[in-house]
Amino acid sequence: MVKSVKGLEKNQQLPAVGTLNGLKTRNQLRPGMTEDTLVIPIYQSEHNADGTSAIHNDHVFDVVITGDEIGQIIPVGSDVDITIKVNRSQMLKLEAFFPFSGDTVEKDVKIEARSVITSHELERLKDSANLKLHALKSSSAIKDSETAEAEKLINEVNDRFDGEKSSEDGRMHLQADIRRAFLKMEEVEQGHEWDSIEAEIREEFDRLEKGNNELGNKYDQQVAAVRSQVDSVIRSKDVRQGRIVLDDINSLFVAVTLIYQLMGFIDFHLRNFNTIQWKDATRARQLLQQGKEIANTNPSESSLHPIVRSVIDLMIEPPTSGPGVSF
Repeated sequence: MVKSVKGLEKNQQLPAVGTLNGLKTRNQLRPGMTEDTLVIPIYQSEHNADGTSAIHNDHVFDVVITGDEIGQIIPVGSDVDITIKVNRSQMLKLEAFFPFSGDTVEKDVKIEARSVITSHELERLKDSANLKLHALKSSSAIKDSETAEAEKLINEVNDRFDGEKSSEDGRMHLQADIRRAFLKMEEVEQGHEWDSIEAEIREEFDRLEKGNNELGNKYDQQVAAVRSQVDSVIRSKDVRQGRIVLDDINSLFVAVTLIYQLMGFIDFHLRNFNTIQWKDATRARQLLQQGKEIANTNPSESSLHPIVRSVIDLMIEPPTSGPGVSF
Protein backbone atom coordinates (compact mmCIF):
# COMPACT_ATOMS: atom_id res chain seq x y z
CA MET A 1 0.00 0.00 0.00
CA VAL A 2 1.15 3.53 -0.84
CA LYS A 3 1.59 6.12 1.93
CA SER A 4 1.63 9.77 0.87
CA VAL A 5 4.43 12.10 1.95
CA LYS A 6 3.09 15.34 3.40
CA GLY A 7 4.67 18.31 1.62
CA LEU A 8 5.28 16.53 -1.69
CA GLU A 9 1.77 16.56 -3.08
CA LYS A 10 1.35 16.65 -6.86
CA ASN A 11 2.12 20.05 -8.46
CA GLN A 12 3.98 21.20 -5.34
CA GLN A 13 6.30 24.15 -5.99
CA LEU A 14 10.03 23.36 -5.84
CA PRO A 15 12.19 23.19 -3.82
CA ALA A 16 10.03 21.14 -1.45
CA VAL A 17 10.45 19.00 1.64
CA GLY A 18 8.16 16.13 2.60
CA THR A 19 7.96 14.07 5.77
CA LEU A 20 6.50 10.70 6.67
CA ASN A 21 6.87 9.58 10.29
CA GLY A 22 6.24 6.34 12.11
CA LEU A 23 7.09 3.78 9.44
CA LYS A 24 8.17 0.44 10.94
CA THR A 25 11.18 -1.76 10.23
CA ARG A 26 10.13 -5.25 9.14
CA ASN A 27 13.44 -6.83 10.12
CA GLN A 28 16.33 -5.85 12.35
CA LEU A 29 19.40 -3.93 11.17
CA ARG A 30 22.68 -4.97 12.77
CA PRO A 31 25.75 -2.70 12.52
CA GLY A 32 28.18 -3.86 9.84
CA MET A 33 25.82 -6.51 8.42
CA THR A 34 25.30 -5.80 4.72
CA GLU A 35 22.73 -8.60 4.46
CA ASP A 36 20.45 -6.74 6.90
CA THR A 37 18.45 -4.40 4.67
CA LEU A 38 15.58 -1.94 4.83
CA VAL A 39 14.01 -1.23 1.43
CA ILE A 40 11.97 1.96 1.02
CA PRO A 41 10.22 2.06 -2.40
CA ILE A 42 9.43 5.53 -3.79
CA TYR A 43 6.37 6.05 -6.00
CA GLN A 44 4.80 8.93 -7.88
CA SER A 45 1.04 8.95 -7.36
CA GLU A 46 -2.16 10.72 -8.21
CA HIS A 47 -4.05 12.79 -5.64
CA ASN A 48 -5.80 10.71 -2.96
CA ALA A 49 -3.56 7.69 -3.61
CA ASP A 50 -2.86 7.12 0.09
CA GLY A 51 -3.53 3.48 0.94
CA THR A 52 -3.99 2.38 -2.69
CA SER A 53 -2.24 -0.58 -4.28
CA ALA A 54 1.34 0.18 -5.26
CA ILE A 55 0.82 -1.46 -8.67
CA HIS A 56 -1.46 1.42 -9.74
CA ASN A 57 1.25 4.05 -9.10
CA ASP A 58 4.55 4.88 -10.83
CA HIS A 59 7.54 3.22 -9.18
CA VAL A 60 10.48 5.64 -9.12
CA PHE A 61 13.26 4.04 -7.07
CA ASP A 62 14.03 1.64 -4.21
CA VAL A 63 16.10 3.20 -1.43
CA VAL A 64 18.12 0.44 0.28
CA ILE A 65 19.63 0.93 3.75
CA THR A 66 21.93 -1.78 5.14
CA GLY A 67 23.43 -2.57 8.52
CA ASP A 68 26.68 -1.07 7.22
CA GLU A 69 25.11 2.37 7.48
CA ILE A 70 23.96 2.34 11.10
CA GLY A 71 25.94 2.46 14.34
CA GLN A 72 23.62 0.58 16.69
CA ILE A 73 21.27 -2.36 16.29
CA ILE A 74 17.77 -1.40 15.10
CA PRO A 75 15.21 -3.99 16.31
CA VAL A 76 12.27 -5.28 14.29
CA GLY A 77 9.27 -2.95 14.52
CA SER A 78 11.34 0.18 15.24
CA ASP A 79 10.13 3.57 14.02
CA VAL A 80 11.63 5.15 10.91
CA ASP A 81 10.98 8.82 10.12
CA ILE A 82 11.45 9.74 6.46
CA THR A 83 12.30 13.17 5.04
CA ILE A 84 12.48 13.67 1.25
CA LYS A 85 13.97 16.83 -0.21
CA VAL A 86 13.43 17.82 -3.85
CA ASN A 87 15.42 20.70 -5.35
CA ARG A 88 14.51 22.89 -8.32
CA SER A 89 16.24 20.42 -10.66
CA GLN A 90 13.93 17.68 -9.29
CA MET A 91 16.87 15.86 -7.68
CA LEU A 92 15.75 13.88 -4.63
CA LYS A 93 17.51 13.24 -1.34
CA LEU A 94 16.05 10.93 1.31
CA GLU A 95 16.90 11.03 5.01
CA ALA A 96 15.89 8.11 7.23
CA PHE A 97 15.98 8.81 10.97
CA PHE A 98 15.82 5.94 13.47
CA PRO A 99 14.63 7.33 16.85
CA PHE A 100 15.63 4.09 18.62
CA SER A 101 19.35 4.62 17.94
CA GLY A 102 19.53 8.26 16.85
CA ASP A 103 21.04 7.21 13.49
CA THR A 104 20.29 9.26 10.38
CA VAL A 105 21.04 7.79 6.94
CA GLU A 106 21.09 10.02 3.85
CA LYS A 107 20.53 8.67 0.35
CA ASP A 108 20.47 10.32 -3.07
CA VAL A 109 17.53 9.07 -5.11
CA LYS A 110 18.52 8.41 -8.70
CA ILE A 111 15.53 8.76 -11.01
CA GLU A 112 16.06 6.74 -14.17
CA ALA A 113 14.14 7.33 -17.36
CA ARG A 114 11.15 5.03 -17.09
CA SER A 115 10.42 2.61 -19.92
CA VAL A 116 7.11 3.02 -21.71
CA ILE A 117 4.59 0.20 -21.34
CA THR A 118 4.31 -2.13 -24.36
CA SER A 119 1.12 -2.53 -26.37
CA HIS A 120 0.74 -6.10 -25.10
CA GLU A 121 1.15 -5.08 -21.44
CA LEU A 122 -1.25 -2.19 -21.92
CA GLU A 123 -3.90 -4.45 -23.47
CA ARG A 124 -3.66 -6.82 -20.50
CA LEU A 125 -4.03 -3.84 -18.14
CA LYS A 126 -7.09 -2.62 -20.08
CA ASP A 127 -8.66 -6.11 -19.99
CA SER A 128 -8.04 -6.31 -16.25
CA ALA A 129 -9.75 -2.93 -15.73
CA ASN A 130 -12.78 -4.06 -17.78
CA LEU A 131 -13.05 -7.29 -15.77
CA LYS A 132 -12.85 -5.39 -12.48
CA LEU A 133 -15.53 -2.95 -13.62
CA HIS A 134 -17.78 -5.83 -14.67
CA ALA A 135 -17.34 -7.47 -11.25
CA LEU A 136 -18.25 -4.27 -9.43
CA LYS A 137 -21.31 -3.63 -11.59
CA SER A 138 -22.44 -7.23 -11.02
CA SER A 139 -22.52 -6.72 -7.26
CA SER A 140 -25.99 -6.09 -5.87
CA ALA A 141 -24.45 -4.02 -3.06
CA ILE A 142 -22.94 -1.44 -5.44
CA LYS A 143 -25.02 1.22 -7.18
CA ASP A 144 -24.39 2.27 -10.80
CA SER A 145 -23.73 5.83 -9.62
CA GLU A 146 -20.76 4.58 -7.58
CA THR A 147 -19.00 3.14 -10.64
CA ALA A 148 -19.97 5.94 -13.07
CA GLU A 149 -16.60 7.77 -13.01
CA ALA A 150 -14.55 4.62 -13.49
CA GLU A 151 -16.89 3.38 -16.21
CA LYS A 152 -16.58 6.68 -18.11
CA LEU A 153 -12.76 6.48 -17.98
CA ILE A 154 -12.69 2.83 -19.09
CA ASN A 155 -15.16 3.41 -21.93
CA GLU A 156 -13.03 6.30 -23.18
CA VAL A 157 -9.91 4.09 -23.03
CA ASN A 158 -11.72 1.34 -24.96
CA ASP A 159 -12.76 3.83 -27.65
CA ARG A 160 -9.26 5.36 -27.99
CA PHE A 161 -7.20 2.23 -27.56
CA ASP A 162 -6.62 1.10 -31.16
CA GLY A 163 -5.87 4.64 -32.31
CA GLU A 164 -3.33 5.44 -29.56
CA LYS A 165 -1.61 2.16 -28.66
CA SER A 166 0.98 2.40 -31.45
CA SER A 167 2.74 5.53 -30.14
CA GLU A 168 4.70 5.90 -26.90
CA ASP A 169 2.85 9.09 -26.02
CA GLY A 170 -0.51 7.45 -26.68
CA ARG A 171 0.34 4.43 -24.52
CA MET A 172 1.45 6.69 -21.66
CA HIS A 173 -1.87 8.58 -21.74
CA LEU A 174 -3.88 5.36 -21.95
CA GLN A 175 -1.96 3.87 -19.03
CA ALA A 176 -2.53 6.99 -16.92
CA ASP A 177 -6.29 6.87 -17.56
CA ILE A 178 -6.48 3.14 -16.78
CA ARG A 179 -4.66 3.74 -13.51
CA ARG A 180 -7.08 6.53 -12.64
CA ALA A 181 -9.95 4.14 -13.34
CA PHE A 182 -8.40 1.52 -11.03
CA LEU A 183 -8.05 4.12 -8.28
CA LYS A 184 -11.72 5.09 -8.68
CA MET A 185 -12.73 1.42 -8.49
CA GLU A 186 -10.62 0.92 -5.38
CA GLU A 187 -12.50 3.82 -3.79
CA VAL A 188 -15.79 2.04 -4.51
CA GLU A 189 -14.51 -1.23 -3.05
CA GLN A 190 -13.24 0.55 0.03
CA GLY A 191 -16.63 2.12 0.60
CA HIS A 192 -18.02 -1.38 1.18
CA GLU A 193 -15.07 -2.76 3.10
CA TRP A 194 -15.07 -0.75 6.29
CA ASP A 195 -17.05 -3.14 8.50
CA SER A 196 -14.67 -6.06 7.87
CA ILE A 197 -11.60 -3.81 8.16
CA GLU A 198 -12.79 -2.43 11.50
CA ALA A 199 -13.41 -5.93 12.88
CA GLU A 200 -9.90 -7.01 11.82
CA ILE A 201 -8.32 -3.88 13.33
CA ARG A 202 -10.04 -4.49 16.66
CA GLU A 203 -9.09 -8.19 16.67
CA GLU A 204 -5.45 -7.61 15.73
CA PHE A 205 -5.01 -4.76 18.20
CA ASP A 206 -6.47 -6.89 21.01
CA ARG A 207 -3.95 -9.59 20.09
CA LEU A 208 -1.12 -7.03 20.11
CA GLU A 209 -2.17 -5.62 23.47
CA LYS A 210 -2.46 -9.09 24.99
CA GLY A 211 0.95 -10.12 23.65
CA ASN A 212 2.59 -6.99 25.06
CA ASN A 213 0.97 -7.53 28.47
CA GLU A 214 2.00 -11.18 28.61
CA LEU A 215 5.60 -10.43 27.61
CA GLY A 216 6.38 -7.78 30.21
CA ASN A 217 4.93 -4.57 28.71
CA LYS A 218 8.24 -3.67 27.04
CA TYR A 219 6.42 -1.92 24.19
CA ASP A 220 3.86 0.12 26.16
CA GLN A 221 4.83 3.39 24.45
CA GLN A 222 4.57 1.96 20.92
CA VAL A 223 1.30 0.18 21.73
CA ALA A 224 -0.16 3.44 23.07
CA ALA A 225 0.83 5.21 19.85
CA VAL A 226 -0.86 2.52 17.76
CA ARG A 227 -3.95 2.69 20.01
CA SER A 228 -4.20 6.38 19.11
CA GLN A 229 -4.04 5.44 15.40
CA VAL A 230 -6.75 2.82 15.93
CA ASP A 231 -9.09 5.26 17.68
CA SER A 232 -8.55 7.86 14.96
CA VAL A 233 -9.16 5.54 12.01
CA ILE A 234 -12.28 4.01 13.62
CA ARG A 235 -13.72 7.51 13.98
CA SER A 236 -12.92 8.41 10.37
CA LYS A 237 -13.90 5.01 8.86
CA ASP A 238 -11.13 5.50 6.29
CA VAL A 239 -10.49 2.11 4.64
CA ARG A 240 -7.17 3.11 3.10
CA GLN A 241 -5.85 4.41 6.39
CA GLY A 242 -7.33 1.36 8.09
CA ARG A 243 -5.13 -0.92 5.99
CA ILE A 244 -2.10 1.17 6.90
CA VAL A 245 -2.98 0.92 10.60
CA LEU A 246 -3.34 -2.87 10.21
CA ASP A 247 0.17 -3.00 8.71
CA ASP A 248 1.50 -0.99 11.65
CA ILE A 249 -0.24 -3.28 14.16
CA ASN A 250 1.18 -6.38 12.48
CA SER A 251 4.70 -4.92 12.28
CA LEU A 252 4.65 -4.06 15.97
CA PHE A 253 3.25 -7.51 16.82
CA VAL A 254 6.33 -9.03 15.16
CA ALA A 255 8.57 -6.96 17.44
CA VAL A 256 6.53 -7.67 20.59
CA THR A 257 6.41 -11.43 20.05
CA LEU A 258 9.82 -11.87 18.42
CA ILE A 259 11.11 -14.34 21.03
CA TYR A 260 8.20 -16.71 20.37
CA GLN A 261 8.54 -16.34 16.62
CA LEU A 262 12.23 -17.20 16.80
CA MET A 263 11.47 -20.27 18.89
CA GLY A 264 8.67 -21.22 16.48
CA PHE A 265 11.03 -20.84 13.51
CA ILE A 266 13.55 -23.22 15.07
CA ASP A 267 10.89 -25.80 15.97
CA PHE A 268 9.24 -25.61 12.53
CA HIS A 269 12.49 -26.05 10.59
CA LEU A 270 13.70 -28.92 12.75
CA ARG A 271 10.40 -30.74 12.15
CA ASN A 272 10.48 -30.02 8.41
CA PHE A 273 14.25 -30.21 7.96
CA ASN A 274 14.25 -32.79 5.16
CA THR A 275 11.75 -30.85 3.04
CA ILE A 276 14.07 -27.82 2.77
CA GLN A 277 16.97 -27.42 0.33
CA TRP A 278 20.15 -26.44 2.18
CA LYS A 279 23.51 -25.08 1.04
CA ASP A 280 25.10 -26.93 3.98
CA ALA A 281 22.63 -29.31 5.66
CA THR A 282 25.07 -30.39 8.38
CA ARG A 283 25.74 -26.81 9.50
CA ALA A 284 22.03 -25.95 9.32
CA ARG A 285 21.10 -28.87 11.56
CA GLN A 286 23.83 -27.95 14.06
CA LEU A 287 22.53 -24.37 14.27
CA LEU A 288 18.90 -25.48 14.66
CA GLN A 289 19.81 -27.94 17.41
CA GLN A 290 21.87 -25.25 19.15
CA GLY A 291 18.87 -22.92 18.94
CA LYS A 292 16.56 -25.63 20.31
CA GLU A 293 18.85 -26.13 23.33
CA ILE A 294 18.84 -22.38 24.03
CA ALA A 295 15.05 -22.23 23.60
CA ASN A 296 14.64 -25.03 26.14
CA THR A 297 16.98 -23.51 28.74
CA ASN A 298 17.43 -19.73 28.65
CA PRO A 299 15.87 -18.24 25.50
CA SER A 300 16.51 -14.61 24.53
CA GLU A 301 16.14 -12.56 21.36
CA SER A 302 19.84 -11.68 21.37
CA SER A 303 20.90 -15.35 21.46
CA LEU A 304 18.33 -16.79 19.06
CA HIS A 305 18.09 -14.08 16.39
CA PRO A 306 21.68 -14.53 15.04
CA ILE A 307 21.11 -18.30 14.86
CA VAL A 308 17.87 -17.87 12.91
CA ARG A 309 19.50 -15.42 10.49
CA SER A 310 22.39 -17.84 9.95
CA VAL A 311 19.94 -20.67 9.25
CA ILE A 312 18.10 -18.53 6.70
CA ASP A 313 21.43 -17.74 5.00
CA LEU A 314 21.97 -21.51 4.58
CA MET A 315 18.68 -21.96 2.70
CA ILE A 316 18.90 -22.21 -1.08
CA GLU A 317 15.51 -20.48 -1.25
CA PRO A 318 14.86 -18.17 1.76
CA PRO A 319 11.27 -18.24 3.10
CA THR A 320 8.72 -16.01 1.37
CA SER A 321 5.89 -16.90 3.74
CA GLY A 322 5.43 -18.62 7.07
CA PRO A 323 8.04 -18.76 9.88
CA GLY A 324 11.12 -16.67 9.09
CA VAL A 325 9.76 -14.32 6.43
CA SER A 326 10.04 -11.31 8.77
CA PHE A 327 13.53 -12.06 10.12
